[in-house]
Amino acid sequence: MKTFPLPSLDLAEIQQRMAFLELTEADAALLRQHRKALTRAAGQILDDFYAHLLKFPELQSLLAKSETLGHLKKVQRRYWQTLVSGRYDAQYVADRLKIGAAHQKAGLKLQWYTGAYAWFLSRLAEIVAQKEGFAPERQAALLGALIKLVFFDLSLAVETYVAADQAALEAIKTHLQRVLNTVPDTLLTLDAQGTIQACNPAAERLFGQPQGQLLGQKLNALLADEFDRPLAIHSVLTHLWRPGSAPLAALALTNQGQVPVEITVAPLPGEDLPCYLAVVRDVRRQKQAEQELLRLAQFDPLTALPNRSLFLDRLAQEVARACRHRSLLAVLFLDLDDFKHINDSFGHLSGDLVLKQVAQRLKKALRKTDTVARFGGDEFVLCLPDLKSPEEPLPIATKLLETFAAPFRLETQEVFVKASVGIALYPHHGSDPHTLLKHADAAMYEAKRQRLGPYCYNAALEHAAIHKLTLEGELHRALEREEFYLVYQPQVDLRGRIAGVEALLRWRNPSLGEVPPARFIPCLEHSGLIFPVGEWVFQTACAQLKQWQESLGVELTLAVNVSARQIAQPDFPEIVYRELVRFGIDPARLELEVTENTLLEPSELVVGNLETLRAMGVLLAIDDFGTGYSSLGCLKRFPFRTLKIDKSFIQHLETEKDLALASHLVGIGKSLGLCVVAEGVETKPQLDLVLKLGCDRVQGYFFSPPLEPQKLSPKLKAIPCPPN
Repeated sequence: MKTFPLPSLDLAEIQQRMAFLELTEADAALLRQHRKALTRAAGQILDDFYAHLLKFPELQSLLAKSETLGHLKKVQRRYWQTLVSGRYDAQYVADRLKIGAAHQKAGLKLQWYTGAYAWFLSRLAEIVAQKEGFAPERQAALLGALIKLVFFDLSLAVETYVAADQAALEAIKTHLQRVLNTVPDTLLTLDAQGTIQACNPAAERLFGQPQGQLLGQKLNALLADEFDRPLAIHSVLTHLWRPGSAPLAALALTNQGQVPVEITVAPLPGEDLPCYLAVVRDVRRQKQAEQELLRLAQFDPLTALPNRSLFLDRLAQEVARACRHRSLLAVLFLDLDDFKHINDSFGHLSGDLVLKQVAQRLKKALRKTDTVARFGGDEFVLCLPDLKSPEEPLPIATKLLETFAAPFRLETQEVFVKASVGIALYPHHGSDPHTLLKHADAAMYEAKRQRLGPYCYNAALEHAAIHKLTLEGELHRALEREEFYLVYQPQVDLRGRIAGVEALLRWRNPSLGEVPPARFIPCLEHSGLIFPVGEWVFQTACAQLKQWQESLGVELTLAVNVSARQIAQPDFPEIVYRELVRFGIDPARLELEVTENTLLEPSELVVGNLETLRAMGVLLAIDDFGTGYSSLGCLKRFPFRTLKIDKSFIQHLETEKDLALASHLVGIGKSLGLCVVAEGVETKPQLDLVLKLGCDRVQGYFFSPPLEPQKLSPKLKAIPCPPN
């Protein structure tokens, strides 16, 4: 229990209290004269006194210990010795105050304290009254002096209890004041008319006025509603009659402007007149957080442009307005060309810098009524409302593309970025936001494919897109349904014998029929299905080669086409090695055909995988040579054994120019010591020319179309040269 300062009584106040009780020096002398008798009498009743106290449970807890009881009896004897000592000065008073304070700290309630005085005094008075040899006048005088002195002592004890209560109240008041000073919310007490009666320091900070000025003001004079109208006090106080309702939103009128607040009002119980407590909370940070969350939910954090969600909302509004006013609007879908190359070459931070600059250029090129949004990655979408004619978006799109003519600045250099734009018009190409976006997206991909500038949507694109989605959907189940199969086209050497076969993937679908490879293989690569399908091709082709070796005793070279994505697999050499070991095939009997475009910008992983495969003994061929963009240096850099000339060169050998070009390609291969294979030989004149050019092998319909294994097996012994 905390200590508290004892009351301080000077000599003048002590004398005044004694005079009021008529406690005179004669009384003191009389008590001093009978000190021994009174002390002896007090000792006689001491045991009975404490026995009486122990009858009450509340006092038992204070006197439970025997050592405590013994100590109290000693203290009590000393107390009576000093009580009747006849010396009642400042020291006596100070000692009595300490005793009272000790009882208060011990938890003895004042009712027990005063009762103990009464019990002790009454028993002592009985002893004094029964004492023989005392004249009645002297007994009365002695008892009177004793009563006056005991009440003097009792008043001092009460003084200590009062001081303790005052100190406790002051401590509570100080604590509450500290709490009020610390509470960040504004606390106001109001009367029934909304007049401020008290407030805490937070009110000063919120309203910018000292407490003295706030007291007496009407609360509604300091508030406005969210529409900047004065807030009636009725609106605040009626909040009381809606238990559990949300806080009342308002604006605090401060010397720094309007501050958003929330008000909660509750009645204060126990007051004579209606009184209310209003809690006014400053919600500026909360509102800022809500606005930030709204910004994050509706705006792209990188470019600060509207995101997909906000754009769709705005587009829906513009479509509704265009419908009402019978006007036109355009949706433009813009995508950066080869943006991945920037991220791969310079890093994603540089890519982000380019995207920010793109956003700035697009915003500058548009009208205030237009909207540009970033959908993610390098995709930007624009809405152009209030158009006068269907042709109006085309020059705007061209203007947007012209903004890409200037280089984009990175930290240490400049880069050039191109873009493709697709356009869809309302109501020509759709009457709802999602349809317009879908058509603009399709037009953008057509623009990217043609590389002819902005492209406006047409219905043929939709049919192509639907067909592509159907194709991809069927492809995902083709392997499981065993719809893929392999055909093999022979490669014939100069003696007319089959030296090898090329495994070619085919797809026969129940609903789509026989799907050309040129249509489904790009979808395999785009969807990632090329990996499981590619492994199936290896397994199936190697199993067929093993069967031919065992059943026919022929030694053939098996050529298998592989895509750039397959070669870029980290474990691609392990996949090939696993199948060779599984079927017991000599690596020198497997030839992997790689297209020329695969080597346009080969990664270190692709280069390493090709070198690993060549070290394993696997043969490598460059397919469709002359149709891509690679340099002649790739033939020197990579360990190819075979060069395959594309059929587009073989089938156009009528002119001297085409013949010279084909001759040049063959010469390149021969000069590097490569085996040159002519693809697409379909006629006798073509065969004669490629043989004359010096090709080592021939492949084409003149000898055999691609055949399924059961049809090719009878021809594998030998194919005689056709007659001249």
